[in-house]
Amino acid sequence: MKYGTVTVHLQRDGRVFVQTYSRDTNGWWVMNGLPHVLDNVRDARALGQTVLDAIHASLTTTVPAGDYRRDPPDREFLAWLGTDSYAKYAKGVRAVSVDGFFEGDPHVLVTPESNGGARRGFEPMREHRVKLTDLSVQSVGAAVQEALPLAAV
Repeated sequence: MKYGTVTVHLQRDGRVFVQTYSRDTNGWWVMNGLPHVLDNVRDARALGQTVLDAIHASLTTTVPAGDYRRDPPDREFLAWLGTDSYAKYAKGVRAVSVDGFFEGDPHVLVTPESNGGARRGFEPMREHRVKLTDLSVQSVGAAVQEALPLAAV
């Protein structure tokens, strides 16, 4: 099944990070590069386009497998942020996962997440999950906009 996944993180300062995840050559989902950064979430079309572009990158990119204990996939991201741990980064961040499925019944799932802190990480809030069959940039962006306030910090 053609499947891609991204996360949308609303930062405390209002910026939005759209992070692509891709499979490595061993089949594990790993962070793929640095996030796309938007100044805010106000423009549903820009947000939707960025999310759909990131899902496309997730679908079409395979990254080399690595020794993730020695060189974790988030190393580049944490260095870019200037922080030494993902837990420090995630404090106060609202998260939404966006999963795109493009075979058979094409759809996108938009799921707000609860920030469980350093021990639990981001956990899906399935009771608020929305399934979209309209895959327009406007619909995807609007669904993410609606999900972000539901995400628990």
